[in-house]
Parts: sequence; structure tokens; C-alpha cells
Amino acid sequence: MEIFDDGSGMSVNYEKLINSRDYLAVTRKLASDLMAKPYMTVEQFINNLSDGDISQLLEMSVDDDDDDADPLDSIAETERHLEDLLLIAEMLAVAEGLPNSDDYDMVQNRVSQLIAFLAVESLARKGLVKSYPQNMSFGEEMAKKIIAERIDDESNDY
Repeated sequence: MEIFDDGSGMSVNYEKLINSRDYLAVTRKLASDLMAKPYMTVEQFINNLSDGDISQLLEMSVDDDDDDADPLDSIAETERHLEDLLLIAEMLAVAEGLPNSDDYDMVQNRVSQLIAFLAVESLARKGLVKSYPQNMSFGEEMAKKIIAERIDDESNDY
């Protein structure tokens, strides 16, 4: 990805990202917001997402097994989706004051955390869980914090 600009891990070049039409509007908007104000919490980011943004990001995180699709097209599309998720996760982690990712495991962990945060928020907006977005963070100190609780309601049949 040409969006990463130097040898210090995965440092995102916000200006290149903002000017590229290859990425989702939500990804470019986050880059723009962080250029203006470099600190942002996961909670602030998620609170500013529309239901459509959350749905789109979650759909991108799922492998869509379309048997009729050309495998090469499917790989290219998956890579584009993963780039957006990776960029968002990396930008948010750095905005919290964490260092740039420097290995595959860190990148994978951050993208997985982002997907979990989005899934919890989606469920919370549907009234299926109580979320604690103030506990959503990429920092290790937050790993044991509760980010969601199931709502015990007899009208919810699981």
C-alpha cells in the first residue's frame, strides 16, 4: 500500500489517503479528522459512524463465498476491504497514543479488535447488548475491560 510512507512500521500518510479515491469515505474522513486533531478515542470514532457505515465495515470483514465469482476478482476485492479495515484500526490505535504496528501479529490483532468493536456497537444499536464504548481501546491495559453485556430480556429469543 502506497499509503504507508516510511520505514517506521506502518506509518499512515494521511494526505495521500485523503486524496485517494481507492478507499471508503469513512476511512478518508477519519484520516482528515486526525490530520486536524491527532487524538481520538475509539468511542469518539464509533459514535460518529452511521448505522450504514457500521454495516458496510462489518460486511467487509466477512468472507463472501460467491461460487460464481472469479477467484482473482474476489482476492482483489478482499484486499481492498482489508486495506480499509487495516487503515482504520491503525489510525485509531496511533490516535490513542500507541506505536505504529511493526509486525503482522499486531496488525491482525488490531483489525480483529476493530471488528469486535463494530460488532458490539451494531448489536447495541439494535438493543441486543449494553455496550461500554468508553472501554473500547487498542491498548493492552483495556484488554480485560468489559465492552458489552448481554441484555436479559424475555422478548429476545436466542
